[in-house]
Amino acid sequence: MIKKPVNCSIFVLDPEQQSLLNSFISEFYTLTVTRILSSRSEAMEYLNQNRPTILFLDLEMQDLLHFISKPPYIIGIGPKNAQKKIKEFLNFGFSDFIFYPIQRDDVQNVLGKFFNLHKCLSGVQNEEPLAAEDRILYNSADLKFQTNKDFIFVNDRKNGYCRVFCDEILYAQNVGNEIRVVKENGGTVYDKKNLKNFIKMLPPHNFLKINRSTVINLHKVNRVDKKNITINNTVFKVTRTFYKTVAKYL
Repeated sequence: MIKKPVNCSIFVLDPEQQSLLNSFISEFYTLTVTRILSSRSEAMEYLNQNRPTILFLDLEMQDLLHFISKPPYIIGIGPKNAQKKIKEFLNFGFSDFIFYPIQRDDVQNVLGKFFNLHKCLSGVQNEEPLAAEDRILYNSADLKFQTNKDFIFVNDRKNGYCRVFCDEILYAQNVGNEIRVVKENGGTVYDKKNLKNFIKMLPPHNFLKINRSTVINLHKVNRVDKKNITINNTVFKVTRTFYKTVAKYL
């Protein structure tokens, strides 16, 4: 349950759409718009000094995310033809999208997902992501909560970009210059990224790196025996570098 209003900021280039969005947001008593931004320079200055929980950001301003401290939840606003670039926007850090013309139902649906997510994660005590690239965990203590992806896009060598649901992934491993992603149904897809970049795509609270070449889905672990982890009869060795981190969570 959200006990106090959630702060949000708006940076939408189209004045009419910006006004509509602000009007629909104002119908939520659990949200408060702390700032409506009107220019790139204003946005950079404000967002580097303040961190709203939700940022409604024009998709044309995606590169702004390289220069600010990213808010926990970023909702992209833009024309419908921008749907073709959703994967690119997700990689930039967007959490959800609302497309023109902005409708009350669309705003309610997107914010409904946010509130459900907040409710699910508000009771999580340890907020450090598990899918760390090395034994030093990424620090996320300043985040109220973290977003969780239902799926990722894998650039498979045979089939191009394929959607893979995260809860279907058993584990992923470095194989040569690719990442082999093994799914619960026995299927396998390959991704052209290195493991470091692949890990960044995963929901952090579900996945854990256990050696230099393997990241596992914690929800699929069947057995932990000394320094080995078993998933569907496949045994993985936990190396010394990652053992303390694995032991902490398993």
